[in-house]
Amino acid sequence: MRLRLAGLVLWAAACGVKHSTIEVDIPDDITHVAVVEVDEHGEVLFGSPLHRIEPNEPFGIASGSESNTLVVGYSRDQLAPYDVENRAELVERARLERPDACAPRLPIPKWSGVWSSADRLTTSAAPGPIATADFLKDRCPDLSNVDIDIDRRCSPVRCSLGQRSVGPCRIELDLLDCGLEPAMVTFDPRGQSCIEWGRNEALCESGLGVEPSIEQLSCGGESACLYDLYANLDPDNAPFETDTVRLFDAPPFVHTGLRRSAVPVPRARLRYTGYALDMIVLGARVLVVVTHDNTPNQECAGLLPRQLFAYDVDSLERVRSSTVPACMTQLLPDPSGDGFLATFALDGEWHVGRFDERGRMLQARPVDGRSMPGPSEPVKLAFVDFEPADVALVDGGRWMAALFDRRRDFDMTMPRSIVTLHDTTTMEMVARHELEGVEDARSLTVQGDQLVLASPFTHRVLWIDALSGDLVDALAVQQDTLKLSSFSTISTNRDESLLLVGVTGGERALMAIRGGSSGEIRRMVFFDREVDTFAQTPWPSDPSRFVIGGISLTPKGEWVGVIGFNEPEQSRFSPDTWEIGAGLVSQLEADDAGRIFALLPWVPALVRLTPKP
Repeated sequence: MRLRLAGLVLWAAACGVKHSTIEVDIPDDITHVAVVEVDEHGEVLFGSPLHRIEPNEPFGIASGSESNTLVVGYSRDQLAPYDVENRAELVERARLERPDACAPRLPIPKWSGVWSSADRLTTSAAPGPIATADFLKDRCPDLSNVDIDIDRRCSPVRCSLGQRSVGPCRIELDLLDCGLEPAMVTFDPRGQSCIEWGRNEALCESGLGVEPSIEQLSCGGESACLYDLYANLDPDNAPFETDTVRLFDAPPFVHTGLRRSAVPVPRARLRYTGYALDMIVLGARVLVVVTHDNTPNQECAGLLPRQLFAYDVDSLERVRSSTVPACMTQLLPDPSGDGFLATFALDGEWHVGRFDERGRMLQARPVDGRSMPGPSEPVKLAFVDFEPADVALVDGGRWMAALFDRRRDFDMTMPRSIVTLHDTTTMEMVARHELEGVEDARSLTVQGDQLVLASPFTHRVLWIDALSGDLVDALAVQQDTLKLSSFSTISTNRDESLLLVGVTGGERALMAIRGGSSGEIRRMVFFDREVDTFAQTPWPSDPSRFVIGGISLTPKGEWVGVIGFNEPEQSRFSPDTWEIGAGLVSQLEADDAGRIFALLPWVPALVRLTPKP
């Protein structure tokens, strides 16, 4: 701070007008000042216009009585959103006033001075008052692309809102579908918003939301509910940069089941359709299993080998291509090497194996199927009867668990699902469990030494001892219209303390489960759009957030792969999703540099997501 000579014109209530010159200590970056009268609560009664000041030059402003008069100062950075430099004439005519309701407001003054005597102005320790002025009205960012969403936290069914512009900076919200009366949103020159809830305030209380929510409405009565309102002026501005590489040229692909809208398609079965079947990140390489089959939506016939493409994680250039066995999917990092583990078909039977990073087979073992009565040898698991649904590493990578789901319903002698446990060094099977009553189990994860999977038939999450196969715990997850489905996904966070379970019903949603069957269940409903989730993984720069990959239907009837985020600790999805290509996002994998790789199997393409600073 420095001393600045100031010529002040002081108005004293009893003495008329007098002039005096005093020295005022004002920060160097203050460019505009004003005088305001405040009440006993420190709120503005009225004030002078903003006055531009220059370094070391005297300036004149008007003041009232010493006891309730402040001189407030604003910096150039504070006033930049209001374009005061180009609107000087209007600014210097507009007096500062007390703001009402959602009137646009100036920021809290960076500096304020209080009269300690008739000729002495000292810096105030208290923050200056909030004020408005006429030059702020009808000044706001471009709202042509603004995206306003509402999250109804009390219901498994998303509600939609309508919006209508009623002026340059005001948008009326139609909230009838959410069970609310209309509301009004006003934006100020900084893009900040203010909500007038109108008649909703009779039964509801409003308050600040947890970012990025701009406001939260808590309603009581018989239909008690919590609402979060979101507004994004630039919804196309994703928090990541994308780089896309096309794997090879192929005809446009949409699964035939999605073309027949009257026939529901088990979404989980879409994950391994298209031209790119699986992906894994190993150090500086991204490995992608591809097929050039002209009918990629058909079940693997176990006849044609597949290709393994290797891409550099930095340049996205293909550095290698090799041939791998038929039906290869379910890639996992090899805990004892630099390669990967996988399931594949050989001679009409399912196998598990170890491969190096070039796709060369190191170890392979057939998967045992059902055991026949008597002393006969076990029947190998045929690819015509079962298909691999998911895999996971158990006990720090000591074992590989593989979940197989029955393809055909007419052979009732077969179990619906089988889990096998394999030594990750020799690939020998150490345990095999038939999961009776677990139909269409499509996703598997691990917590400690327990396997965790979703049972859509019973709408339960099951915890199973990996070695014995005994049921350790179970949790019914059906709530209201939300229930498990044949395309439910299940995954865990890095420390295995939290489960994310995909559910369906009236809407697509996720449930966050912490603490097993006796723990807490939090549900999160997509409110930006309907999305079927296929992949989810912690966001590298913020592990408390999960990045979500899936498929959504656009208003034009096109299936697109989308990326979104959720925050399990806040029990919510982030308000926006972003389209990154046609079809679906089937896989998400992080590399050591904190980037996420997304697989678009129907294009086919590989997309790298790099978080923005």
